[in-house]
Amino acid sequence: MIKKDNNLEFIHSILSKLLNNYEEKFISLKMSDFIKNEMINMDHGEYGVVLEDLCVQLYEYGIKVSDEDFEMIKEAAKIIGINKDAYDFFAFGLKL
Repeated sequence: MIKKDNNLEFIHSILSKLLNNYEEKFISLKMSDFIKNEMINMDHGEYGVVLEDLCVQLYEYGIKVSDEDFEMIKEAAKIIGINKDAYDFFAFGLKL
């Protein structure tokens, strides 16, 4: 069984990777503060907020998500306990 601390480290690493993967996209949209703010939220343990914010922004700006990133989003959401409605729309057209 995975300890809670290990889950938090795992979630932190997933979210960091996802934010890094899309940083250039957000910079090109003049949204560099978005990434900075989400990193601050992660430092405060607001992992659910970060994941939901990221999903919403990716959706709103029509940013395509790779299959690998979609799997990371689903895994993180499952561990955090976020309803699949927060990310499931990627399965219907915003994946690469």
